[in-house]
Amino acid sequence: MIYIDLDDFKRVNDRCGHHVGDLYLQEVAVRMKQQLRGGDMLARLGGDEFAALVSAVRTLDGVEEIALRLERCFDAPFVVEGLSLHGAASIGIALYPRTEPAKKAS
Repeated sequence: MIYIDLDDFKRVNDRCGHHVGDLYLQEVAVRMKQQLRGGDMLARLGGDEFAALVSAVRTLDGVEEIALRLERCFDAPFVVEGLSLHGAASIGIALYPRTEPAKKAS
């Protein structure tokens, strides 16, 4: 599972209004879904939190590659109602069962 928490989403709602915030969430979801594979699933957990369930991944590197693609989908601004919104997300990974040894910290 890849957990995605949008950074500073409250600021979008506060500055641009909830209507723009809702449209921004929809655009974010479309972009993130485009980064997933056919058997993967994206869900909005609530507020500004999403989860991507990725199937048939054999290694941590495989999940990290998908997480990096999700992170990069925020590189280009989102244009919503004529506004250019720059987004970012904090992303975490949970893998079970672990299929390889943990990487050692450098």
